[in-house]
Amino acid sequence: MQRPAPQPIAPPPPAVTLALPGAVEVRLLWAQAKRTQVAQPDLHYRPGVTLWHLQSGAAEVLTTGRTRQFEAPCGVLLGSGRSGFRFAPGTQFISVSVRVLLEKAALLQVPEVHPVAVQDLPHQATDELVRLYAERALPRDARANALYHLRLHASLSHWCVCLAGLIDALFPPGGEREPFATPLRHAGLRLAMEWWHRQPADRQSRATETELAAAAGISISQLKRVFAKELGMPPREYLRRHRAESCAEALLYTSRSIKEIALNLGYSDPANFVRWFRRTFRMAPGEYRKSHEGMRL
Repeated sequence: MQRPAPQPIAPPPPAVTLALPGAVEVRLLWAQAKRTQVAQPDLHYRPGVTLWHLQSGAAEVLTTGRTRQFEAPCGVLLGSGRSGFRFAPGTQFISVSVRVLLEKAALLQVPEVHPVAVQDLPHQATDELVRLYAERALPRDARANALYHLRLHASLSHWCVCLAGLIDALFPPGGEREPFATPLRHAGLRLAMEWWHRQPADRQSRATETELAAAAGISISQLKRVFAKELGMPPREYLRRHRAESCAEALLYTSRSIKEIALNLGYSDPANFVRWFRRTFRMAPGEYRKSHEGMRL
């Protein structure tokens, strides 16, 4: 039986970026039934491993050679950037980065989510995260797919329900609400992260520990202790993750040259940027862009 030809992926809808306490950004895609209806069943996607939570309506999910139908309230999906989603007109949904959501849940010590160890999730590349779930939790014959319905596996089913409950509590259907009322406890850290969030995206990627410490009015050693206590990682690691995510988005969502991306990330020598990229993503930036060609705008 001949497989259907791959269909072009349309540009994703506008992304709303919310700055959360703890300086963790969660990007949400909204198709508000009350405000904006999905007029055409175009494909949508998100880079990385994403939890899709349908709050109303239905979705058609296209993966490698397979099509599946899901309807709310059972529409909780785990997908990678290679997965396509067709939403029915009027569908309302949320998509959240799985790693970011888990990190935030662990930071807030949400009891239902805390057993999922954040340190078990690799940060080098989105494809590694896909492989992690494929190797540890999914049947062998399903590993070739880029998207899985979480209810296929009992342990991920419980994990999925916890995350969906967390999303529902923070972002109720049809309404807007400030996420996470718990503020950062350290006044200096709040100042540092407020300064960081005010910077343009490219400038955020070039921020340093010294600049964060200066904005906080504390020493670098104090900054490291506060970061570890409140955010669970040193500032350098936090900035490294943000830089990697910004780089991946630039390669996928823009037509900038690799040299331009390197300069925007603070690398005056593109060769140094390529070496860093290889260590982080285990492939050259050109290879990464080519391997995700179907996702690019």
